[in-house]
Amino acid sequence: MRLALAYLEQQHVSRATLSGVMRLLEYQAMVRAVLAEMSARRTTRIVLDLRDVAFNLSFAETSGLPDLNLKLGVPLHYRVAMVYLDYSAKAAGVRLYEVIAGNRGFYAQKLFTRYSDAIEWLAPSLEGYARSDRSEGNLALHGARGKPPVVSDQENGRFIGGCHLQQ
Repeated sequence: MRLALAYLEQQHVSRATLSGVMRLLEYQAMVRAVLAEMSARRTTRIVLDLRDVAFNLSFAETSGLPDLNLKLGVPLHYRVAMVYLDYSAKAAGVRLYEVIAGNRGFYAQKLFTRYSDAIEWLAPSLEGYARSDRSEGNLALHGARGKPPVVSDQENGRFIGGCHLQQ
C-alpha cells in the first residue's frame, strides 16, 4: 500500500492519500505515520483519501479499528474526513468502521464522496474554531448522504511513506 502525506497550509489540514491494498499491518503503519505528520504540523484535522484503496480486513479487524486507534494514540477530538467513491463491494466495511467509531466516541469522523466537501468540513472557521472540532456528529449515525466507496486491487507491493513494509 502507498501512503503520500501532505499539508494543506491554508486550511491547516493534513492530507493522506492512500492506494493499493490495506491490511491490518498497513493500517497500523498508516496511523502511526499520520499521527507523526499531524503532530509535526500541530493540527487536529486530516483528510484521508481512500478512493484508490482495496481493504483486505476481516469483519473482526474492521470492528476492532476504533479500539486499535486508541491503543495507537489517536485522540478522540481529532477531526477526520474520509473521502471515498460511491460504489464498491467493500463499502460496507468503511461504513461499519464509521458507525463503530461513532459508538466508541470518535464523533468527529465523516465519510464524503466529494473531496471539496471534506475540506470544507475540516477547514476551521474564524469564530468557534475550538467548538467546531466537536460540533458535528458521526455521519453514519446521523444520516449518510454519500454512497459506499470504490476500492481497487491495483498494487501487489506494500509501501508506506517512502518505505516498504515487511510482513
